[in-house]
Amino acid sequence: MSKECPVPSPTTTTTVTRFLIQHLHARRGYATTDYYIDLINEKHGLYDLVSTVYDTLRKENLTDDNINSHLWNVHFAGIRYKNGWRHCNIFDGMSYDRPAGKYDIDEGERRIFSSLAAPLEKGQRGVCKGESASFDILVQSTSLTEDQEKDPKDEKKEEASLQLTPIVLTLSGSVEDDWISAAKKTECVTLQHSWDHYFRGENTWKKDRRTRNFIPCKPLSPQWDNDEMTIIGLLLNSDAKFKKSWTNVLQYAFVNRKESAASMKWYQLKGKDSYKIEHRGRGMTDDARIRLAKRLAKKRMMSLLERGCPIRETNPDDVVETKLRKRGLIDDGTSETVKKILCRQHRYDDDDSSESSFDDM
Repeated sequence: MSKECPVPSPTTTTTVTRFLIQHLHARRGYATTDYYIDLINEKHGLYDLVSTVYDTLRKENLTDDNINSHLWNVHFAGIRYKNGWRHCNIFDGMSYDRPAGKYDIDEGERRIFSSLAAPLEKGQRGVCKGESASFDILVQSTSLTEDQEKDPKDEKKEEASLQLTPIVLTLSGSVEDDWISAAKKTECVTLQHSWDHYFRGENTWKKDRRTRNFIPCKPLSPQWDNDEMTIIGLLLNSDAKFKKSWTNVLQYAFVNRKESAASMKWYQLKGKDSYKIEHRGRGMTDDARIRLAKRLAKKRMMSLLERGCPIRETNPDDVVETKLRKRGLIDDGTSETVKKILCRQHRYDDDDSSESSFDDM
């Protein structure tokens, strides 16, 4: 009797995507590490990604909330998914009060990666924001793997578990420029020159009170936001000096500001406005505050480098005229006087033709 040759087990091809999770922030502060999360596109989704991060934040004692404690949104691949808008009946087999809509995300609609409208690609970015926590998402890599299928009769067959790998951040606790590469420094200096040229020119518009027409003018510096004041506050509360902080940290994080403006804000926060930053980095050592300031500075720097410097704005009345032409209210035969009247009448019309974009996150 001849021996039977063993039949090789069939294999399946799966796609594993590695996500980089950065700038984790919860109720009790910032996480001290970033994380890699490896997920299988055919089995996992955006909900699994967020759930893993929430579990990690609880283990790190950064929050007592779980994924269902508050509403949260995920902006990814140009779409904002919203959690918590469907009511789940846990006593009726986890049923929901309505089918999942285009933007719903929850345990019943996990948004499996392989079923997303756009396939995952290296470099894709996203962000999760909620009352309990917030963090940034980056697709680090995607790869194909061949897995040996288990016997279908095997009752112990388990789903592939997602893998979480902490990334130790090796930033120094001194106010030095060791957190930024030479190439990024060059990019920042180039962008600083572009912003300076932008602010010097008449690149925006204001309304003339007498004629009610728009006239060109120089742009105003943007308002100081909370992230900027947090970076300054962390450095101030670490007893850092302005000149060294500007040279090694702030000039790269604030590429759209001049040193004089940053100096003025620094000493305002150090003096009469100190109440605004007195709790920044509370409970942390000076070294920890400086490391966190560098991390936030790098985050802000990368965001500004990606956006670049704005260009000269279009006259608002020209924008209105283009819209009125699409609606058929203006054509080549319309006189200049009528054009001006119509543009003034429709300057503040709501433009409901465009949906909210990924930039508003």
